[in-house]
Amino acid sequence: MSDDVLQRKCSKVLVTALAFFNNDVLLAGEGNLLLAYDATTRQGVGLAKIFRQQAIHGIFADEATGLILIYGGRRIAVASLTHHANEITFSVSEEKDAGDWILDAICSPITDTDEGLCDDRNVKLWDISTVLDSMPEGVLDQVIDTGFGATNQSNENAPPLLAAALGHVSRIWSVRTFVSNDRFTIWTFGEDATRIEWHLEHHTESSHCQLVQDRVDTCHTGKNIWSTARTTLLEDTCATGGADGSIAILPDDELHGSVRSTVTLFSQLHASPERALDATKSYAFVAQDALIAVSSQGHITLVTLLPNGEFSTESLAYHEELRTYSLATGFAGTAIVAGKGGTVYMFDTAVKELSIVANAPGKVAGLFMSIIRTADNATRPRLLALVTTLGSSNAQLVEVSAPELIDNASATARRKCRQLQLTQDFVVTSFVMVNRGVDGIAVLGSRSGAIAVYDLSSQGPGDLRPRFDRAGVHGDAITTLGLAPPKDTSESRYLFASSRDGTYSAHLVTFGIEGLSFDLVHKLSLSFGPFIEGLRITEAGHLQVWGLRSKHFILHDVTSQEDVMKVECGGVHSSWAFLPTDEGGTFAWTQAGKIVWTTQTQQPVQRINAGGHGREIKACAVSPGSPQLIATGAEDTDIKLFTYDKTRGFRCLQTLRKHVTGIQHLQWSPDGTWLFSSGGFEEFYVWKITRDVPYVNVGVVRTARYPRNGKSDLRIMGFDVQEVQPEGHFGIIEFRITMAYSDSTLKTWSFNSSSPDPWTLMAQGSYLTSCLSSVHILKPAGPDATALTTSTDGHVTLWSPDSTDAARLSWTSRHQVHQNAVLSCTVHTLPDRSTLIITGGDDNALAFTRITDYPLASPSLKTLIIPRAHAAAVTGVLCRSTGAKGALEVVSVGLDQEVKVWQVRINTGKAGVDGVEVQRKGKGWSCVADAGEMVWLGGRGRAPGQGVHDQQAGILVVGVGMEVWSLDGDDGPNTIKEAYRTARVE
Repeated sequence: MSDDVLQRKCSKVLVTALAFFNNDVLLAGEGNLLLAYDATTRQGVGLAKIFRQQAIHGIFADEATGLILIYGGRRIAVASLTHHANEITFSVSEEKDAGDWILDAICSPITDTDEGLCDDRNVKLWDISTVLDSMPEGVLDQVIDTGFGATNQSNENAPPLLAAALGHVSRIWSVRTFVSNDRFTIWTFGEDATRIEWHLEHHTESSHCQLVQDRVDTCHTGKNIWSTARTTLLEDTCATGGADGSIAILPDDELHGSVRSTVTLFSQLHASPERALDATKSYAFVAQDALIAVSSQGHITLVTLLPNGEFSTESLAYHEELRTYSLATGFAGTAIVAGKGGTVYMFDTAVKELSIVANAPGKVAGLFMSIIRTADNATRPRLLALVTTLGSSNAQLVEVSAPELIDNASATARRKCRQLQLTQDFVVTSFVMVNRGVDGIAVLGSRSGAIAVYDLSSQGPGDLRPRFDRAGVHGDAITTLGLAPPKDTSESRYLFASSRDGTYSAHLVTFGIEGLSFDLVHKLSLSFGPFIEGLRITEAGHLQVWGLRSKHFILHDVTSQEDVMKVECGGVHSSWAFLPTDEGGTFAWTQAGKIVWTTQTQQPVQRINAGGHGREIKACAVSPGSPQLIATGAEDTDIKLFTYDKTRGFRCLQTLRKHVTGIQHLQWSPDGTWLFSSGGFEEFYVWKITRDVPYVNVGVVRTARYPRNGKSDLRIMGFDVQEVQPEGHFGIIEFRITMAYSDSTLKTWSFNSSSPDPWTLMAQGSYLTSCLSSVHILKPAGPDATALTTSTDGHVTLWSPDSTDAARLSWTSRHQVHQNAVLSCTVHTLPDRSTLIITGGDDNALAFTRITDYPLASPSLKTLIIPRAHAAAVTGVLCRSTGAKGALEVVSVGLDQEVKVWQVRINTGKAGVDGVEVQRKGKGWSCVADAGEMVWLGGRGRAPGQGVHDQQAGILVVGVGMEVWSLDGDDGPNTIKEAYRTARVE
């Protein structure tokens, strides 16, 4: 037996320890590995294995001696590092047993104060300078309470409380204090995965101290910040390690360019009594440092933010029709303003003048702008405005800026204007132009979630009717429409939309000879909402979406799956304007009659390795084909889609948010275009997957949900999906889905996505009182296929349709394989068409059950049990052929955090399990705690675990983190060292 059979390739697990070395190297403990990152570039530069079977819990770097002390549990080791150009090598001592659990401690640099953390989320500061002097003799020798029973609440000898404050929404686990520029600063780190920065204010006249909150940063997804570190190389830079497997770098406020200014506009410009109550009514950005503001009294002002944080203002005009009501919008250096009179004014930064561009017939209800760029006007694109009026069935499309309209004063009458006829109840909320044909195509979004398309090249009398319209694209107002730049000369374009239903979507629009087709390829919810207010495609090719959640404005990068900017602004009831950039942008909102203006030029949180799930992963499935998509479902109720690269590790492509309970099971369709998921409350969803959708990585649409979704508290513990071809319906795909429920029932459903009523109950049956844990359809599959279930009573059970009632499922054989719950199961068909069932149980055993005489009425089930296969419950098993006749390779993982490889030889000529021989081939310690499932990562593009022995196939273990292993010691160029050294900054 050799432990070299298994090689760990990559892992994304808890970052349980952090420390800076000489301020320029960040050391991180991830499982039993010590990793080194360059603190400036955030690139991986070194790695060393510290412990054999213990996670690292703490790192202490002594810069004076150059030694690094690493500890975890009872184990301790010492290491030193050596720089070699862009690489670091470690020399590690042999690990030692300290004899007892090693704990960590921290002391404040301030000698006369002490800070404390409470389970009630409070931060408290005490004066302890005179505690020992004033404490009565013998107090230190008193026995304190244990926490059980009555608690002594007396605090007569406690130090005086200087200050207390409530900030986190859950428990605080760590605190750091330091003095910088004569200011006492406190960092607190909570279970809510946030860091809050405080400073202590001392009021000399009242001798009162106050903790003031300066900054709140969401560092990770999920629950808890597990490790922290601080360096002074770049001022006061903080590093945190989270449960999602990422490391967050938080530079000082001044470094990430967050500047906030406040201006009170009109009350200070107009001192007369009648102008004293004049306030900002609407405003729009024309540049990152300038906006056009309209007051409630009709004044239009250009506001410019100066480099020193002050404002300059320039009064442009006053119009009576803008009193009490006005609208403003900006785009590409231009702003347009309108009011109740119908006149539309334009301000262009190129000419710095205000001019009239349109006259609408009544009170303006909506103003929208878009550009259209063609080859003959690439340097100065055409800018169009869409104007809607209250109660009108038409929208007016006006060309407000074009190469031939340089002289705005004389060009008003020559501006092109088209009347677009709106369908009934179509209230325009968004607008975008498509560069096609002579004049282009206009796409409009409505308040009800509908989309209408107008071909402006159409010539004819009267108003222009929509060429295409579709209702129900979104469930609420479509707030923004964006068009992806064409990547080739095809007739197809991708149209993106954001909505106040909390989702954003992507549509493939194809302009054909027979007309226009409009196909939904992506629609998902975001981590914030439901007020999704805008989107854009950056110059770097990322899709950014922004909106409001609670009291915050959030800018989110869909492509990189992370928040870029977060501003506390008061929420959806505040007036606001936003001008985005790749690293943030400028956001302004109205607060107490004043415009508050904040600019971000660099992301406040920078990451080493993008994070994954914040809670333990319970389900995993790998798609067939290449490149493979890894679907994971966790207790955080999210489903994430990853890709895995042998040199770059894991990359999260999408997060699917719809479940409200932890995910129980995931499975792909045979062609990898459908994903099925189940959870509690009878949740079952069907997702349509489209690869290679630009800017969103992979397109995902939830196409259907189970009919009884959310109607009970039953869990769908597992299911098996078969793709069938209905007779006489060529080209229609139907799925037979057999589901195992927590109330011991088994149901088979037919799902047809092309049917108006896609769900049909085919058959159902009931087991005993134990909970079913999984279900598998045995080959050959078909309408009368046999189903195998596992359950918490330790049995495997065979099911088939009742001979007298096809709508009834009956269990025909019941066979005990474990002493208690069966936690994992895999099925393998042998050459003689008998079936081998491999199960792992809560009794720590591994069982091999052979089913012969199948599919006859009385199949024979015989079991070979390997007791104590693991030191804890066996939660994952896999099986594959090795190429040798009668030889299989079985892999198991347990809660003891060990991955074991077993060689199984089967002589099918012998009855039952008489010809089954099992020998352990190797084992390895896994960094993943609470392993929930294990799957194959297939090699050479084949379906995972299928066919003959594949040396490039890997094993993916999921639980509290993710980890990839390879078999047969195939180290090659894709070692774990290389995977970390080339870790991307995300």
